[in-house]
Amino acid sequence: WHLQSFMADAVLFHHEPTEKIASALPLVQIVFLANQLSIHSVDQNATVVKTAAEVFGFSQSDIDTLVSQGKENVKDVADSLGIEIESPEDPAGTDDNVHQKEVDLLRNVRDVSLLQGTLQNLLEAYGEKAILGIVKQGLQVLFDVHDVLFLLYDEQENILVGKGGLEPPRDSLVKEMVISLETKNCLPVQTLEEKRPLDSFGQIKDVDLTIIDRQIVRLLDKDGILCLPMIAHKKTVGTIVLAVEQTTRSALFSQMSLLTMFAQQAALALYADGTRDAQAKVVQSERLAAASAIAKKVVHEVNNPLGIIKNYIKIFGLKLSDEDPAQEELKIISEELDRVA
Repeated sequence: WHLQSFMADAVLFHHEPTEKIASALPLVQIVFLANQLSIHSVDQNATVVKTAAEVFGFSQSDIDTLVSQGKENVKDVADSLGIEIESPEDPAGTDDNVHQKEVDLLRNVRDVSLLQGTLQNLLEAYGEKAILGIVKQGLQVLFDVHDVLFLLYDEQENILVGKGGLEPPRDSLVKEMVISLETKNCLPVQTLEEKRPLDSFGQIKDVDLTIIDRQIVRLLDKDGILCLPMIAHKKTVGTIVLAVEQTTRSALFSQMSLLTMFAQQAALALYADGTRDAQAKVVQSERLAAASAIAKKVVHEVNNPLGIIKNYIKIFGLKLSDEDPAQEELKIISEELDRVA
């Protein structure tokens, strides 16, 4: 699989004897001990405690703390992916329940796998238009949402500006959309203030729709809208507005954690692209400044010898009589030196 060699080593050597593991690099040691802790009960197996002490110098209390933290970490990861896990002490439940949980897990794995493909495309995209196109495509493939508009943040004007997402002729109307962040209770603005998804159905938050919200619903020509905040590194990037049908909103809202994750990745891609543009402008400005400085230095360096040459030509002219034919040639040389200067 051409894995990075230390990663492959951690798999290759994690069944070696403890005395050999003691001299290995840390990743091999970590995976070795983790494997021991995962298959043996710490309370009932003194060998595991002895191994942990020999490899890392851990005491019994250290191991208990690490195992407890590990369980918490597993639960946090599972919760973030919408996966329900059970402790070994809990009964597995009926066969139907187990089967449904397996189906849900497979669906989550599929969705995350599809999301990974879209995120890879986002990482490779360059330019705002390309990124928004990939985000729209991802929303269609992953969430079956086909009508979407993007409102991107203009920091200088403190406004949200429509940046497309819809097909002609409605796309021209999107470009006319300008929403001040001072607008109160407007869903695209409020979702950024509260840093969480908001919708016009009131399922997530019961709010009265403003005229702007109603206009967006009418523009998208669906039963309602769902607004997703795009925030990267605590910087406002914009809002994704999804058109939602009443009949499909429950299915869509059940994927809220995945939708939120997707919006965050879109925000990061747009933020990185904006940072690249800003850096490119800085570099261009610095290049112009450097070129100007070099030009000034060249002018200074050239003018010095030109001035000396002109002085010597003047001296030559004084040494010759006014009627000398060389005076005309010296005059021409002097004029050409002026041109060079």
